[in-house]
Amino acid sequence: MKTQYKQQALLMAAIATIFLLGAFGSTFAQGIGAKYEARNPKVCSDTKNPTKGAISAAQATDYIICGKERDESRHLTLVENLKIQLGAPTPFNRNTFGYAPDVDAKFPVYPFRASLDMYQCNEVSDSAENRGKSCTVYFRPKATGVCAKTTFGDWRCELSGFDVGGAERKFNMPPPEGAKTVAVKEKSVTPKVNLQNDETKSDENKDENG
Repeated sequence: MKTQYKQQALLMAAIATIFLLGAFGSTFAQGIGAKYEARNPKVCSDTKNPTKGAISAAQATDYIICGKERDESRHLTLVENLKIQLGAPTPFNRNTFGYAPDVDAKFPVYPFRASLDMYQCNEVSDSAENRGKSCTVYFRPKATGVCAKTTFGDWRCELSGFDVGGAERKFNMPPPEGAKTVAVKEKSVTPKVNLQNDETKSDENKDENG
């Protein structure tokens, strides 16, 4: 009997392990945004372009989004509707850009003006009341910032004039679309049996066989 109980316990443990691995695998497959029902934050694999010359507006847009979007402490920050205008190259000034200690002073910096919507979203569960309205959106039509090259050869574009405290905002907003975590239950289908046809066939067989 003890051996039987031990085998049953091992079987239940194996089933539980498979279930947990399946659940975690599903979450990782969908990405970070799944638990927020939002898209995943943007990640820049390379921030060294351009290696020479001026940065473009498209590159600056990517670097701003990569630098701002992140998942931290059960909150997801995303940037939407970003539009920027790059200014002329300006000599680096430590007094003006003191918040970036690793900027390479040999290269000019590029100030920019921007308008954007910043989403700050909370995690969503199947039983939560915030499904479809888990985000606060901050609207900033007149943000400012600067793009600069660091001593490591990377470009960094940061929003320096972005204060969420003074921004117009809306609560209970839907997140930018992404992976959905809603579980869909499979419906069991019972095959229909046409009894009348079966009975008719049976009667026909009886008639044919006499």
